[in-house]
Amino acid sequence: MRKREAVIFLSITLLVLTISLAQIFAVNACYRKDRKPPKIHYVYHYPTEPEYEDSVLVLAYITDSKSGVANATLCYKVNNQENAVRMSRNGSLFFAEIPPQRYNSTVTYIVCAYDRAGNKACSEEHTYMVGDFHPPVITYVERVPAQPNYNETALIIANATEPPLASGVKELLLSYSN
Repeated sequence: MRKREAVIFLSITLLVLTISLAQIFAVNACYRKDRKPPKIHYVYHYPTEPEYEDSVLVLAYITDSKSGVANATLCYKVNNQENAVRMSRNGSLFFAEIPPQRYNSTVTYIVCAYDRAGNKACSEEHTYMVGDFHPPVITYVERVPAQPNYNETALIIANATEPPLASGVKELLLSYSN
């Protein structure tokens, strides 16, 4: 009976070892299936030359042929302050907005994508500078006195304004002729 018990013990040990190895190989095989990160085909922002009043739409076309794209994040930096926004998606097109920024701000951004296997890919860095292509608005002009004589000094009062994130009013120039 000792021989029979030894055979049974050996058979059970072999069975447990076989099942354990099969599970280990199955788990490792799952991890080996997708080691490639998602592919970020292109990243684009609109408008291409944003102004202080513009939200900037960032678009990214991202695919992953094995496990699929799980999510994408827009990481942007404005004057050394970092922000991250989870991107929305429509199929393989991912999108997010960068809010309006102050005139002359430098905005740098990248898009990072993760697939369902945990692989990560990041785009190259993109940069834009916030512009101001609108002139100030002259809101008020007054001449004192309203009808000066030819030898009388006239005082001109004027007001010009710019929105809060704009470049501001640098100078107000008066031009007149006889």
